[in-house]
Amino acid sequence: MNKYDPLDINGMFEMLNKLERKKQIEEGNKMIIHIYEDRGHAWAKVKRTLLQRLKLEAHVSPYSYQKGDYVYLEEDVDLGLLVNALNRQGIGYIFKEHYTDGRSRVRSFDQFQPRG
Repeated sequence: MNKYDPLDINGMFEMLNKLERKKQIEEGNKMIIHIYEDRGHAWAKVKRTLLQRLKLEAHVSPYSYQKGDYVYLEEDVDLGLLVNALNRQGIGYIFKEHYTDGRSRVRSFDQFQPRG
């Protein structure tokens, strides 16, 4: 069994990516979740409509961001809500990471606010 430090987000993403890639080969296509990461934090880019369909929009914290039709879920809690909901629904996914040594542009987006 793979062991990882639950506070090591990079290690967690690496382990989940390995597991999901194996499943992808076995089961077919999966949803790609883009992860934007800088030295201090990471966010998962998803369409707001996905959060609405999964009935998660009202549960997303103000530590996430939004821009246009997309929500950038913060890694510590909000991304976990999404992953748990996708797993419950049997929706497959893989993470594709985008790392910057500088300040992520996500930090300049508007603070998340639910609509309607």
